Amino acid sequence: MAYAEAERDSFASMSIVAEEILRQSREVADLGAEANAQCLLGNVKKAQGNLTGALEAYGAFLRISQQLVDLDANNAGWRRELAVAYGKVGDVLSAQGKLDEALEAHREYLRISRQLVDLDASHAGWRRLLAVACSCVGDVLSAQGKLGEAQAAYGEYLRISRQLVEQDANNVGWRRDLAVCYSYVGDFSSRQGKLGEAQEAYGEYMRISRQLVDLDANNAGWRRDLAVAYSCVGYVLLAQGKLGEAQEAYGEYLRIFRQMVDLDANNAGWQRDLAVTYGKIGNSWKSQGRLAEAKQAFDGSLRIYQELVKNFPGNVSWQEELAVVRERIRSVQPEQE
Repeated sequence: MAYAEAERDSFASMSIVAEEILRQSREVADLGAEANAQCLLGNVKKAQGNLTGALEAYGAFLRISQQLVDLDANNAGWRRELAVAYGKVGDVLSAQGKLDEALEAHREYLRISRQLVDLDASHAGWRRLLAVACSCVGDVLSAQGKLGEAQAAYGEYLRISRQLVEQDANNVGWRRDLAVCYSYVGDFSSRQGKLGEAQEAYGEYMRISRQLVDLDANNAGWRRDLAVAYSCVGYVLLAQGKLGEAQEAYGEYLRIFRQMVDLDANNAGWQRDLAVTYGKIGNSWKSQGRLAEAKQAFDGSLRIYQELVKNFPGNVSWQEELAVVRERIRSVQPEQE
């Protein structure tokens, strides 16, 4: 309960800060500060699961950013903010299942980003912005089943990400971007049933993530990436019938997340990650017919989800995931006569 209260307090504090910046910016008619405040407010509401409130704030961010661009179309910084605003709006619309509207917003994100790159192709920031926009468009197209268009978008995302790393191999941020890009390509290939291509992409995701962890073992984000990479590799191995190798990969996945939770038991996101890990391991055991081991893993997932739902009663997604875990447990229990 303590970490739930701490997280709620943190959201409340950020919301208060955003509202105060918003008030002050309106008093002095500072449109740039007002846009930033609306973006921050949208981030808080999205993190809280309030998608309607987030969309309202991001919509205001977009409108103000458009006003600023209308005042000075040559201001590249304001054009960047407008691109980001379209991306934020598109993310929320996608989360709401409004894929056509999400695609429209992300295509505006892509269009503006491409304009910025056309103005200065040497600007690494604009190129990275374009790469992210490509990934967003690809995600929505994939969700719509437009696989050819999605593949083209992911291909451009990968090409730009590779170019950035080739330009500066010491930039760990770009290396991490490339790792994430490979994870997207792996996900896409996996959904198409192209397991060999998926395994190759996930292998690159794991390789780069491991390099980053070797550089800084205390970076929790990079350790999480490595854990997820093991999960992805495990999934493909399981689908290929390589059960022993899959179990090894899932074992590493579990080991890393246990370490992370041990370091910070108050991190609800990591708790949820650990619950998902137990669920995937349970599915692996179930596929091998080892129902006792599967139930043990599912029980581990159940205990964590029960605690999360108790501490975060407003999180509908976690309630739904808890229901899925209960169904999985029923599926491995012997039928009562």
